[in-house]
Amino acid sequence: MKPNYYEHFAYLFHNGDDIKEMYFLTKGLIQMVIPKFDNVCYIEVNPSNHFGLIDFVGSARKYGFDYELWNDNQSKLFRMFTVMAKKECEVLYMSLQDLEMMKFEFESDFLDIFNSINERYN
Repeated sequence: MKPNYYEHFAYLFHNGDDIKEMYFLTKGLIQMVIPKFDNVCYIEVNPSNHFGLIDFVGSARKYGFDYELWNDNQSKLFRMFTVMAKKECEVLYMSLQDLEMMKFEFESDFLDIFNSINERYN
């Protein structure tokens, strides 16, 4: 995983961006916002939580492929949300390729992450 820092009100990603990584918030506060409504918040993410993969599962469901076949469907992986730093924040992020490796090296952790995402999505 790689660290990154975002200043207050910085965007981490926008609705429609390609999905390239998932995130773990280590410090600060991020919000999923609606830019066309002055960045009104509809979901807050606090430290020790992950984010950025619900878009992954949403894309898989929208286009009708199993998320485990993401590598064959990269052209269909798009962000469904815009995420903004509400406070200065620090994140750790991992690429989708690293996530794929996690599936084999840390299978139970991988399954925990995707099970929690499927629960949130439903």
